[in-house]
Amino acid sequence: MKIACLLGAGFSSRGGLPLVNGLFDVDLRLVANWQVRHFSRVIEHYTRWKQANPTRNVENYLEFLYQNASLASSAPPFVYAAQLIAAVLSQPVSERDTRVNPRYGNRITTPSHVTEHEAFFRTIFKYSDMVSVLTTNYDLLIERCLRHKPMKRVFGVGFMYGGLGRPQVLKGTAQPFRETQDRQRTIELAGNTSLFKLHGSLNWAADNLGNLRLFQDPRSAFNKTYQVAIIPPVQNKAMPVWLGSIWQEAEIALSQADVWVICGYSLPDYDVNIAKLLRCGAEKVSHIFLLDPNGEELSSKFQAIAPFAQVVSLSGLPSGLDELEPRLGKIA
Repeated sequence: MKIACLLGAGFSSRGGLPLVNGLFDVDLRLVANWQVRHFSRVIEHYTRWKQANPTRNVENYLEFLYQNASLASSAPPFVYAAQLIAAVLSQPVSERDTRVNPRYGNRITTPSHVTEHEAFFRTIFKYSDMVSVLTTNYDLLIERCLRHKPMKRVFGVGFMYGGLGRPQVLKGTAQPFRETQDRQRTIELAGNTSLFKLHGSLNWAADNLGNLRLFQDPRSAFNKTYQVAIIPPVQNKAMPVWLGSIWQEAEIALSQADVWVICGYSLPDYDVNIAKLLRCGAEKVSHIFLLDPNGEELSSKFQAIAPFAQVVSLSGLPSGLDELEPRLGKIA
């Protein structure tokens, strides 16, 4: 049995991160004066934009900046908003998530300690070792749960970034408590579970030629020399070059899966590219499980995408796992 998981902002919220409409309402720990200037400009412009567009949300605003900011003289560059989002999602989220410098916090080599996420993946991998994970999230919680390499004494199946070539070597900072010579300045992703980050990632930086640099941490949010490689939901024509292979291989992963597990993703109407991606990959899927408090309302959306699949609405995390496990067991 092959399983494809699609995880949205609701999944990351279980780890203490804000939902989309709360991205601009977080008290930030700023580390540079340029952040104050850039982020203040974004917040002030968003406030005016929201007053003029009361029915629209933060993702609509980000799409506006991404595609139209150059036409509006008062609008900040999208890169300012991307840096703001990256800084918000790099904030400490738990007492166990201890670190001194937020530039290099959320390191991929550090486990997330989010019990709901570990329980979710334990349930999935209990019934299949052929699992692919797709996400619209920018943060690194999924990576920190799956781990950068297979673990023996603790949970961690190991992952790689789907759609990017191998080897995947991530740059980091020296860790003085390490005895090895390189002190984990670089690590190579050594897992076989493909993680497709459909809207980019906090630890990716892109240049004008579409080349990606991969880091162990979200330093792109705190360094003006990097352009953090994230985008909002946009039309195909506006997608950057570096996302092309990721979406192509994500479609293949969906089309090969017998089961889809959707957690924390509501398929909003403006996310037309994700809907198109799901339709293209829906020929084989026989069961779709929705782990969401509003799953009943979402069922019709996913049934329209995969009319021949059985769509089952379950509770959200963590209680939905008790409902999901016997169903996966029966299929397996």
